[in-house]
Amino acid sequence: MRAGLDALVATSAANVEYLTGFALRMQSLELFAGGHPLVGILVSTGPPVLVAPITDMVPAVFRGVTAATRSYGRNYVALPEGAQDLGRDERAVIEALKPDTTFPDAVHAATVVLRDARVRRIGVDDGGAASLYCALAESLTGIECVPAGDTWRRVRAVKDSEEIERLRDAAGIIEVAMEEVWRHTRPGATEIELARRASRVITDAGARPTLWYVGAGAASALVDRLPTSRAIARGDLVMVDFGCEYCGYYADLARTAIVGDPGPRVAERYAAVHAAEAAAIARIRPGRVVADMFDHAVRAARSNGIPRFDRRHVGHGIGLEPYDLPILLAASDDSLEAGMVVNVETPYYEVGFGGLQLEDTLVVTEEGVEFLSGAPRTLRLL
Repeated sequence: MRAGLDALVATSAANVEYLTGFALRMQSLELFAGGHPLVGILVSTGPPVLVAPITDMVPAVFRGVTAATRSYGRNYVALPEGAQDLGRDERAVIEALKPDTTFPDAVHAATVVLRDARVRRIGVDDGGAASLYCALAESLTGIECVPAGDTWRRVRAVKDSEEIERLRDAAGIIEVAMEEVWRHTRPGATEIELARRASRVITDAGARPTLWYVGAGAASALVDRLPTSRAIARGDLVMVDFGCEYCGYYADLARTAIVGDPGPRVAERYAAVHAAEAAAIARIRPGRVVADMFDHAVRAARSNGIPRFDRRHVGHGIGLEPYDLPILLAASDDSLEAGMVVNVETPYYEVGFGGLQLEDTLVVTEEGVEFLSGAPRTLRLL
């Protein structure tokens, strides 16, 4: 166990899913669960434990959760009395809704698990409600509770093979959505029309859209602006930045196209953006400090046609959250490890000119790097 801890406690949705394999998935359910939280517990002497409302035991069973479970709260689902001619799924529901012990809330259930494990020092993440952390600390008298949000983030930074395949699948969905958008990008099409097409493709693939930015012309420099009814004209830059969540894992990719001839100014600046991304990717190796990637990316952009190029970061980890560790910052001393999955991005935005964006997802390997995204990285000519 890390940092001299006897147990780790997860309260954020991402950390609970990472530990137990269970998530509510629907945002409305996550909001409702604010007063009925999920908790994951990992002790050094046993398997992971999922603490959840008793009614959430049903989806946990059907999703094949293998963690030990402790339920709490009241069951509001009516169960049949006596013997019934029930199917396998119905029998599984009945078993899931029959708790061994009834706990009033998550804190009581988690407290019993931790006291039974005879732990002395536990780390609790910082992703759940502050009130939950305080309630746990108050209930666990005699047990030291310390913040462990950074510990959880660092554990999750390195992905296993199953996680990498989920991230590859998520990236593939976004690339299909991009191709659908490019097929319909022409003079007269609107930003919002194209964004809707992307969202439909993502939804039809069984994913949840999380980002659907489409910016045309000079408006492509207006970052994080919602798509509008502005019609695309010949000569416009069209920048797209799409994201989704698929099976709990996120995708976030960006590309730029132009309707017509780019001209020397656009061509030179896009070449600089491309060179910056390539320079950062070329520095990816296990053991390398991420600040090195930032430095090479910025220098490449400035020396290839954008002398004023500047960024807060040139990428970020991605996984169960859209921003996992590492964050590719100038001042970061974090080092890359094999199995980390990173998004490298080197956008340039200039008011009155437009925006140029290029973002890819890659996994750090023992030999260097592997792309999880495969769309062409050149400026798309439409």
